[in-house]
Amino acid sequence: MKSRIILQNNARRGFLTFEALLALTLFCMLIPAAIFLNLSSQKLMQYAEQKMGENSGNANIIYDSAKNMFLEKVGIYQDEFGKNTCEIGASDIPTLKMHQSGITLGQGIVGTSLLSHNGYMYESANSSVQSKADLFIINTNSQLSSQPSPYIVSSLNTGPGIASLAMSGVYLFLANESSVSQLQIVRVTDRVHPTLIAQLKLPLPHASSTAPKATSIFFEHGMVYLGTAKWDGSEFNIIDVSNPTIPTYVGGFKVGAQVNSITTYNGYAYIATSGVGQLTVLDVHDPFHISKVSIFSPDGSTILDGHGVLLSSTTLYFSRNGGGFNNTKNYELFLFDLQNDPQAQNPLVFKDIPGGVYGTIVSGKKGNTVVSIATGNSTASIQFLTPDLTKTLTTQTLPSNPIGMVCDHGQITEPVPTEQGFIYQST
Repeated sequence: MKSRIILQNNARRGFLTFEALLALTLFCMLIPAAIFLNLSSQKLMQYAEQKMGENSGNANIIYDSAKNMFLEKVGIYQDEFGKNTCEIGASDIPTLKMHQSGITLGQGIVGTSLLSHNGYMYESANSSVQSKADLFIINTNSQLSSQPSPYIVSSLNTGPGIASLAMSGVYLFLANESSVSQLQIVRVTDRVHPTLIAQLKLPLPHASSTAPKATSIFFEHGMVYLGTAKWDGSEFNIIDVSNPTIPTYVGGFKVGAQVNSITTYNGYAYIATSGVGQLTVLDVHDPFHISKVSIFSPDGSTILDGHGVLLSSTTLYFSRNGGGFNNTKNYELFLFDLQNDPQAQNPLVFKDIPGGVYGTIVSGKKGNTVVSIATGNSTASIQFLTPDLTKTLTTQTLPSNPIGMVCDHGQITEPVPTEQGFIYQST
């Protein structure tokens, strides 16, 4: 009773009550907390950038809250926004130096596909021994490490082998040569320890159907476009990977042939196939209801395979290979203007490339652009062309026939189907 009277009297004299003291204490605690939280939004980004940089081997990683993903500052949006990190132009071609020795992947392991991005390469492979690695992360920039480049940073065994791969952010999307899980997703936030985080098996049209192997893959705007070998289901498939840990099948289309390459433009998918419709155009505006728009079947479609599609701005490059003896009228490289010909029916340019085309790159700024192609011609393995394909600037011969071609900054790399893995040229 006495203490209560004292508190009441003190309140009347201007002293703080117990309740007021408690409120003041909480207020004083909240002010610095609010200030801390306001500052910590920036500090958290810096901390995340620092820690993720330490784990990934570089300090170019930031956290994109809109995507809820860790991304690199430089060029990591390559797949999503159509940018690339290749800086080689026509004027650089005479200065390219050949490096014939790649890197040994391991006995019996041969390369199948390759991505090159900001000083690192991601090479898929296959082996006759299922227990061996089929994904390799390779450092190609000596400025990112004290070790001489190139060298293998890490490897991963995903199963029976990988046919192709695509990349967005810190995620690799793998077209797996497995009938159990055609799509696999690997997180490479820590390049030393890549982690398989998800996989998906394509739906079977019938319980008795034999699932196919994946053959090609393309990523854009949260969707994976996955191609397979010919089977009784859909050879063209769309998978939602906006949450990479839970890939969700969206829809597919029965092409009737193996799908070897995929790209998209303005709601259409352009696919290179091994069938008569070697360049097939699909309407994918509504991925739940895919429809065929057109097919392009040039002469030689019964002996050549549609191999590659590459989009550069609004220009589509379509390539073919195979067929043995060269027929000069069975063209292997075509150029389409999709802005005026979105159905890809009327090529502006077509060119005979003996040996066929296995990879295409378009790089360099306006006025200095060059089209680089990897071919099956043993005397002109690499050819550098003007953008309109009308003139060959120069050629190079490689010790092994390439199966593709990629470019990163001042380096062009060709994967080869040997234990060597790749060959490269640099400025």
